[in-house]
Amino acid sequence: MIPLKKDVEVQISDDFETADFTMTASPEAFAATIDTLYEDKIGSPLREYMTNAADSHVQAGHKKNFEVVLPTALEPKLAVKDFGTGLSREQITTHLTCLFSTSKKDTNKQTGYLGLGSKSLFAYTDSATVISRQGGTQWTYMVSRKDSGIPQITLTSETPTDLPDGLEISYPVRQDDINKFKEAARWLLFGFEGFPVQPKFNMVIEPTFDKSSLIFETESVQFYNVVHGNARVYVRQGPVLYPLRTQPQWLNYDHTVIVNVPIGTVAVATNRETLSLGDKTQKVIDKLLDDAEKEVRSSIEKVVNASENYVEACKNHLGKFRFIRGDASYKGKAITSHYLYTFPGKTLVKNRPSYTGSTRSIQLYIANLDTTKFVYLLDGAKEPTLMDSRFMSQYNANDTSYIYYLFDVTKANLKQIQKDLGLRDDQLIDISKLPEPPAVPKTTRRRYRSPGLTPNATKDLKPYTVSRKHTYGSIDWTQTDVPADGEYYWLPVSRKGGTIEWPYDKDGHGAGWLIGNIRNDLLSYMTSLPKDPFVQKPILLMTATVQDALNPPKDKRLDEVMKKITKKNLRILVATSKWAHGRSRIYGFGQLAKIGLVKEESVMTCWDSSEKSWVNRLLNMVGVYEKTAKEAEDFYTGLNAKYPLAFETSRREDLLAAYIKLVDEAEKVKTTTKGKVNVKV
Repeated sequence: MIPLKKDVEVQISDDFETADFTMTASPEAFAATIDTLYEDKIGSPLREYMTNAADSHVQAGHKKNFEVVLPTALEPKLAVKDFGTGLSREQITTHLTCLFSTSKKDTNKQTGYLGLGSKSLFAYTDSATVISRQGGTQWTYMVSRKDSGIPQITLTSETPTDLPDGLEISYPVRQDDINKFKEAARWLLFGFEGFPVQPKFNMVIEPTFDKSSLIFETESVQFYNVVHGNARVYVRQGPVLYPLRTQPQWLNYDHTVIVNVPIGTVAVATNRETLSLGDKTQKVIDKLLDDAEKEVRSSIEKVVNASENYVEACKNHLGKFRFIRGDASYKGKAITSHYLYTFPGKTLVKNRPSYTGSTRSIQLYIANLDTTKFVYLLDGAKEPTLMDSRFMSQYNANDTSYIYYLFDVTKANLKQIQKDLGLRDDQLIDISKLPEPPAVPKTTRRRYRSPGLTPNATKDLKPYTVSRKHTYGSIDWTQTDVPADGEYYWLPVSRKGGTIEWPYDKDGHGAGWLIGNIRNDLLSYMTSLPKDPFVQKPILLMTATVQDALNPPKDKRLDEVMKKITKKNLRILVATSKWAHGRSRIYGFGQLAKIGLVKEESVMTCWDSSEKSWVNRLLNMVGVYEKTAKEAEDFYTGLNAKYPLAFETSRREDLLAAYIKLVDEAEKVKTTTKGKVNVKV
């Protein structure tokens, strides 16, 4: 890449003595240039060698794939192999061993230009193997760092070869870093999307984002939906993605945006992990973002205005273009999420037939319009029997609570409504054509009775399962056989429709508690625990009679299973609970976990504060929260007392690790975590 030059205007008289600055080849100079240059010591070297390989293929004038061998447990080694021009012995001596020496400063067809990427391996390791092939000769070099701290390169062999020209760089990888290299490869592969030269990996690697998450694109801008992770804007120059420090005001924050620019458009930082935001580059970026906004809004306007009607335009904009802020319109009418629709003719609308109130206009929620249904009775038609029951049967069969009853409506009105709202045929239902619901069997009268339950419904000795179709709908109790494979959990229940026994609460619980708090939320949360992962299984409710008949194993009782798993993961749960309560300086604890001071992996840093209630609820459910609260406090107090700086907001893991080592070496104290929640200091 041709470097962007600063505009410098300095005039010095020839009468003054001048001298150029130079650099001394010292261990300190090399360390400052390479060791501390790269913050990402795994991803950055991999990026440098992948882009160098692509540059070599461009220089050679072909678009063949270069090879990347990612480390595995059996072979913990990284290798990047290209089939480009290779390097002669002279070129290796001139460029490979010399900082800031490069042959790429005169072209914008190649990404590199600083002459540092080929030395980036020393950010991660002290030794590597370099193999160069050119003109039928192969040279093998050993690259290593001397005791002085200055790297050296040693020619170990020179042999003839019939292999194609190219360069191969490989170095060992620590076992703990194998998965980190795979994750780095996924992100780098995403950067190479659309680049003429592609990497070929030794395993299946999916990019961080793929076409399924692409929600909109123009000629130079792509928008990707972000499910997990931090959304931000990146400038893609060549195959490399450079993050912007700030988010444009016209973008929402739940998407990743890629702005593609030709090589040489923006200046990059020395480590190529971000952009070099000088005044000149900042002006370029500001213009890029302004042009991107104009391009995106113009494309969106064309799509919206091509809509068949106003509702379709609202659907298009609200469904596809939520990533951009600002007002939009369709043929002069403002796009809205809530559409006040007035029905044509004499059509009136109710929430259900039995309601007395009616209106001509209702607020329709555009986002739910595709699942909204309209049950109607034609003007002049005879009302069928059990109208309200027919309507409610449709409501219970519907996937949404958005359903309305139309009356005094004509066929012409229906045609107009369907056109205006873009409705499918199945969203307009003639109530007179709905089947009459079956008669409800007569039951013994009871003062209090759960919906849909009948006393003495069955005498079969079978357990129950519970479910419901809607969040606030009635609960269905269904008898079922015990799974033949024995894969289930169970809980005691007083009777069908009765209370569920839970030994850690004094009051009984209904089925709604089981469906909402336990099955849908808490048990899903438990699957993320790193030890003895919880497996979702059917939950059976057994009366005392059923228990006597089936004798279900105690180790399948749900509360006992949860208690066992909770005790095994108690340290993690308690630590997570304390962290999730919003301790402002607790970030350092997550860093301690990352560098191995705390042995429970980094799972404690994976849960955000919105999930704290599930942690505490789990601890409470098994009756251990109060008991462990003080131990948890002592745990944090001990860490904070011994490593006070670790609980600051710094995100430099290397500095944190150095600090902890200094404290331990000075105090000659070993950190003890074995078998206890607290830390001895």
